Amino acid sequence: MAGSLRVEVRPGQYRDSIVLMVASARMSAAPGVEAAMAAMATPLNLDLLRESGLWSAALERAGPGDLVLAARGADPESGLRVAEAVLSERAATPPAGDVPAPRTVRTASRLLDGANIAVVSVPGEHAAWACWDALAQGLNVFCFSDHVSLADEVRLKDEALRRGLLMMGPDCGTAIINGVPLAFANVVARGTIGWPSYPAHTPSTLDFTTRARGDTWFQPRWSEAWFPEAFRGTMGDLLLSLAKRNWLQVTGPSPFKVKACSAQDGSVLPSRTPSSR
Repeated sequence: MAGSLRVEVRPGQYRDSIVLMVASARMSAAPGVEAAMAAMATPLNLDLLRESGLWSAALERAGPGDLVLAARGADPESGLRVAEAVLSERAATPPAGDVPAPRTVRTASRLLDGANIAVVSVPGEHAAWACWDALAQGLNVFCFSDHVSLADEVRLKDEALRRGLLMMGPDCGTAIINGVPLAFANVVARGTIGWPSYPAHTPSTLDFTTRARGDTWFQPRWSEAWFPEAFRGTMGDLLLSLAKRNWLQVTGPSPFKVKACSAQDGSVLPSRTPSSR
C-alpha cells in the first residue's frame, strides 16, 4: 500500500471507545493521512488494524489494556498529532485541592452535585459492575459498552425498573435526553412521538436539526400519530405473535403506509405502500 506507516503502542493507557472513535475520525481526516485508527488492542481491533493495512510488528505483543495509534499515508505523523490533541482535550481533569480522583461511578457522583445520569464506557467485562454501582447511587445509566452478558443485562434492567431509573444499553450508541445528546448524536430532534394526548388522537410532530445545518430547524408535519398508526401491520403482528405465541401473519416488507423524512432537506417523502410477499 502507498504511503508510510506509523504505529505507536502505549501500554496500560486505557481510553474509552467513544473518545477513540472520535480520535479515529479526526485522524482519518488529517492532511496526508489515507487510513488511521485509534483503538485499544483487543483481538477484534487488532484484526481491523490488519485488514486496514495498519499492521506493524509492534502490535504482536499488544494486549487489550494497551492503546494503539496507527496512521498510514504521505504524512502519518499528522494523524498521530491529531490523535494526541483529541486525547489531551478529553483527558479526565482531577478534582481541585487534595481530593483524590474518584475511582468508581459512585464516588464520582458525590463530587458532582445534582448528577442524575452516568455514561458507562469501559471494557465489557467491567461494565455490569459499573452500571450496578451507578444504579445503587440512584443514577440513570447510559451504557455504551458492549459484551455484557444477557443475564447481567436482565439483572440490571430489573434493578433499574425497581428503582424507577432508566437503564439504556448495553451497546447503546446514542441518545438525546431532554435535548442533551449523549455519545454519538449528529441529529438533534424534538417533538411528540408516541401517544401524546392519550386517549385522544393527536398527530405526532418532529422538529430536527443537524450538525451541518445547526442554524435551521426542519419541521415536517403529517396527520398520522406514531402510535397507533406505526404499530399496525407488521409491528402489530409482531407484538401479537409474541403475546400469543403465534406465527407471524406478515412475511414480507411492511404493508402499512410509512412516511420517510429526508435528513438532507427536511422534506417529507410521499406515503407509499410496499408490497408484501
